[in-house]
Amino acid sequence: MVDSSLVSTQVTVNALNRALEGYRVLRQVGHGAMGIVYEAEQCSLGRRVALKVLPPNLALRERTVKRFLREAESMGKLAHPNVVDVYEVGSRSDFHYFTMKFVEGPSLDRVLKAGPLAVKDVVGIGIDVATALSHAHARGVLHRDVKPGNLLRDGEKILLTDFGLARQIDGEEGGSVTESGDLVGTPLYMAPEQISGEIGRVDGRADIWGLGVTMYELLAEKPPFSGTNASGILHAILHREPSGLRKMREDVPRDLEAVVHKCLEKDPARRYATAAALLDDLVALRDGKPVTARAPRFFDPLARWMRRHPLEAGIVAASLLVTIVLGFFAQSVWRLLADKSRELIVAQSDTKKAESERDDQARERSVQERERTAASARRAIADARMAWAEGANDEERRQAEERVFDLMRAPALESLPEIRAEVVEFAAELAARHGRTPEAVLAELEPQFVNLDSDAALMLRAAVLTGLGQLDAALQIHGERVRRRPQDPKPWIDAAKLERRVGVAAYEGGQYVAASERLRRAISLLGNALERSTSRELAITSLVERARCRLALAQPQYARLDLDRALGQDPNHLDAQTTMRAAERMIADPKPWIAPDAAPVNVAPPADSAAPPTSPANPAQNSLEAIYGVFEGLMRKPEAGASGAQKPKDRQ
Repeated sequence: MVDSSLVSTQVTVNALNRALEGYRVLRQVGHGAMGIVYEAEQCSLGRRVALKVLPPNLALRERTVKRFLREAESMGKLAHPNVVDVYEVGSRSDFHYFTMKFVEGPSLDRVLKAGPLAVKDVVGIGIDVATALSHAHARGVLHRDVKPGNLLRDGEKILLTDFGLARQIDGEEGGSVTESGDLVGTPLYMAPEQISGEIGRVDGRADIWGLGVTMYELLAEKPPFSGTNASGILHAILHREPSGLRKMREDVPRDLEAVVHKCLEKDPARRYATAAALLDDLVALRDGKPVTARAPRFFDPLARWMRRHPLEAGIVAASLLVTIVLGFFAQSVWRLLADKSRELIVAQSDTKKAESERDDQARERSVQERERTAASARRAIADARMAWAEGANDEERRQAEERVFDLMRAPALESLPEIRAEVVEFAAELAARHGRTPEAVLAELEPQFVNLDSDAALMLRAAVLTGLGQLDAALQIHGERVRRRPQDPKPWIDAAKLERRVGVAAYEGGQYVAASERLRRAISLLGNALERSTSRELAITSLVERARCRLALAQPQYARLDLDRALGQDPNHLDAQTTMRAAERMIADPKPWIAPDAAPVNVAPPADSAAPPTSPANPAQNSLEAIYGVFEGLMRKPEAGASGAQKPKDRQ
């Protein structure tokens, strides 16, 4: 059966190609508040653009068309490095459209799926977005939908996009309520004055609220307000206080917590007055200077409650006055109120603690489930490899191959791209053994990763090339991943693993100088991965892989130091335990070794002899120099002696 959604998308693309001369529409890449976004090519200039189209069924209302064109007009006013550029606005046939710069990088909501961001990265994102908002507000444009999904990473910059809900700050359309009475915006990121429909109070401070919610979520990996549905979320925004950022994440500086919570003041008058004022505090925070925001205090929730409920607060004040006048009776009343207040505070604290514990338990269960799924998949890969290798006839091998393709289709692996990469690599290896050409294998496996985000797709493409034995080509792809995501440790680790495989292969072939260079380059890459690791799992992976490289270089003492660090974080880590046993064996019985997960080298040159000449230069070497330039340009602290030309010795 053909997927109806795919058919409708294809028809839409075909219709656009017929209607829009001068553009070649390629595919749908997303949708915003006021239209559908496609990747297209502007034929006259040969450049890729993002084409946003208002669907014909929405174009039947004149008000909707005006709002769509106002989005293009708003973005067109904002020629700024942190706002997506608009190129052309037009209407042809039944389509209203405008074109923008095509941004290759992902939106921040997709980046957040990999886990919370580093503190310095969030501060940098806040500076970029606050700069864009300050520019927009100075030109009278209010965005009204600032959220991670509308922030795109373009290299080292963050770009603000999707002005579908934008309006002039002093324009005709106030608040967030349309003519039909519906709220306009994303509930999780709407300011209280937007929810209440207070037309006169909705200004640039509503965008500051959205940026505050976004920074909170990027740091805590969860938004400050939540609910079971949209109504519950809106009620929480209006009536509840967010948990302190430092309670959610201890490494958040107090000044950053103060800045974020000032953005989340329910009263607009208590937020930053302008995006420029917020930008000043973020720049000061980045530079280690004092900020104007005050850190949250213990009684702030009570003070906010009193401001929002003046009548109830007045009653409490009157009660306190009565206690002073009436003497002993008033003193008893005061004690009763104090006891009730303490009980309420204790109850709130216990509730928050219980919620935090439940969140921790849920995260731990998620990690354990992920680890179980990964272990099960790796066992299935190993079983399939063994079944294929030991297959007595074509039928048994065919059954083993069928297991591999079942794994590729397994829904459980959709959230484990690194495991999918191992499966795809084995599938490519099997296809190559059947005599398939690399082009045919790539074409056949392309559907396995065509719909993934760009980094996962690149990783799977590199896995295919690895399975085909084209290791240098796979290394170039990992180099491109590092260039696009320099702060993500995973591309560095993948590149280092492949460098180690190439180094071990060179060692087995007697190319000792080339092996040493490859292994030391892998060690340097893993040092950079370790600096960027924000989770225990990634840090342990970096340490174990670096220890394997050092064993291949006959440096068991230094390998043991890395493994001690890994086992200190997780004493039960199987890979670390296995590699530690290999290091201990090498120390007890020194002899030529290579990595513990590969066969040992039987013949090696004496330690004091000159290294044998290497084979003629690899034709791919020149093409790899550019990729190595990317690695080395991003390495802040290269490993000492990373370019040694001698046979591996027991030294660092």
